[in-house]
Amino acid sequence: DCAFVIFPGGGYTHLAKHEGEGYAKMINCWGIDAFVVKYSVAPTMFPAQLNDARRAIQFVRYNAEKYGINPDKIIAMGSSAGGHLTSMLSTFKEDVETEANDDISKVNFLPDMQVLCYPVVDLSDDAVAHLGSRYSLLGENADKVMCEKLSPQLACDENTPPAFLWHNADDKC
Repeated sequence: DCAFVIFPGGGYTHLAKHEGEGYAKMINCWGIDAFVVKYSVAPTMFPAQLNDARRAIQFVRYNAEKYGINPDKIIAMGSSAGGHLTSMLSTFKEDVETEANDDISKVNFLPDMQVLCYPVVDLSDDAVAHLGSRYSLLGENADKVMCEKLSPQLACDENTPPAFLWHNADDKC
């Protein structure tokens, strides 16, 4: 009765099919519903991606009864930049400008759990940040304060949904 809401990776420049549709098909084989989100990518910049992610969780939760899903068991899952978006969705609580103003927009956007697949978690430290994702999300002249706000590892607290985090041993990043 849970559902996965999947955010594919792609460095905020595109959406990697294997990290969306591929995961959804695997999860469907387990008898679990999965939704793949086509969120905004460059040249569209922040906060569009966060708005898309919030709206996706809200949509699934709002329609939970229709789909036979427990609205308290919504799992956000993302890979690479999609992992960043998933973890940002779970840690960035500030209001951002949005055009949505309907019944769906009043529903809680925070997932109940997150699965982070080799996620980008740091946009602030040039030595370890995935600069391509940062540039595509915030531009090449991104403000350091904003980079820190959008670095989920700096924003985790007692209200952050539980996370399952994984990566491959041969991941060069």
